[in-house]
Amino acid sequence: MAERISVINSSYCHPKSLNLQINTQKCAAYDEKGDLVFSLIKEEFFTLHHSRVLYDDKGNPIVTLYKKRGTLHGRWQIFLGKCRNSSQLLFSIKNSSNTDRMSRLDVFLANNTDESMCDFRLITFGNQVNSCTVYYRESPKVVAKIVNNMGFNVSIKPNVDSAFIVALIMIITEDLKGLRLMHTTGKVAGEVAGQVAIATLAGLATTELEDLLDLNPEGEEEGGGEEEEEGGEEGREEEGGGGEEQNVD
Repeated sequence: MAERISVINSSYCHPKSLNLQINTQKCAAYDEKGDLVFSLIKEEFFTLHHSRVLYDDKGNPIVTLYKKRGTLHGRWQIFLGKCRNSSQLLFSIKNSSNTDRMSRLDVFLANNTDESMCDFRLITFGNQVNSCTVYYRESPKVVAKIVNNMGFNVSIKPNVDSAFIVALIMIITEDLKGLRLMHTTGKVAGEVAGQVAIATLAGLATTELEDLLDLNPEGEEEGGGEEEEEGGEEGREEEGGGGEEQNVD
């Protein structure tokens, strides 16, 4: 019999391997029959603190997921039940390393205060978490595998706390949503800034063009008057010449 790994509650440890499908849009986990097993809900009184509560299929709160603000590694804290009392802290998770292709997140149980060694580690691949493997401590022992296929397909090893694994995946899902929001916000801000810059340049270009095309309308009128005056003199000379010819005749 495999060693039981219980973090939240041993009742979530199943003797056989467990496969779950997580709908990232609904933040819900379903078993192979399509029945709801876990769901994640944003609570109103936690709104300002970026917290989520994981519920079981009967609507009972299991754990509260709280993301600490202003931390270097984007630390999350997970508390038992629907609360954030330090005495109910179960574990925390932080981002230890991050590259374009791979990220590592370390999990520390509440009694691991010095955090010299992680209790679990998650290795994710791809910017959108194409796959993820959960390991026990620094060993090669795998406790769960996740594949992103329009949602997360989760394979949990026997006697491993399924609620614990789902809580980890929900944290990954929330972080992905945050990254997408930042990307979208940055893209929109960039587009707006670009439009403002174009409009500004267009305004400057129009002003400069008007300056270049300014032929001094008053000068044009003066020039036109001189031409008329010259034309009048020429006409008078012709008339005068014609008179002289008549006198000669």
